[in-house]
Amino acid sequence: SPVPYQDLHCSIALKSVPLILHGLELFLVPFWRESLNMKPTTIRVLRQGLRKVVAEGTGKALKQPTVPPVAGKSGTAEAWKDRVKQNHAWFGADAPAEQPEIVIVAFAEHSGGGGGSIAAPMILQIMEEYFQRKYLGKYQKPQPENPGNSRRN
Repeated sequence: SPVPYQDLHCSIALKSVPLILHGLELFLVPFWRESLNMKPTTIRVLRQGLRKVVAEGTGKALKQPTVPPVAGKSGTAEAWKDRVKQNHAWFGADAPAEQPEIVIVAFAEHSGGGGGSIAAPMILQIMEEYFQRKYLGKYQKPQPENPGNSRRN
């Protein structure tokens, strides 16, 4: 389910176990952490794999100039609704990939699609809002060109 995965993803991103992590409380209250007791090489391999998901795999929707480098994992849970297969799609992501400060898990119940195509764009919207507000001017969306202002030679 999304909450245990969020705890797991946050643990790998922060290299420690969050003791208080329930939805938005991560942003509202500080939390204490304890060691994962994993070798640094193990954590590095996990982080590299999560980064490749976005750089080369199902999470390419998060590879945008409007957010810093993202690490993530997609998922699809088989589900049936009214005897029709309508899978759940989810995606967990953190950013910036090198020093995460935000972890998000999006879950789309009975969406029928995959995590990379359905849930990753949901995360992109949240991350764009977060990073554009926190780092004014750094991750701004490009402004559309105004055809009325262009000059012809």
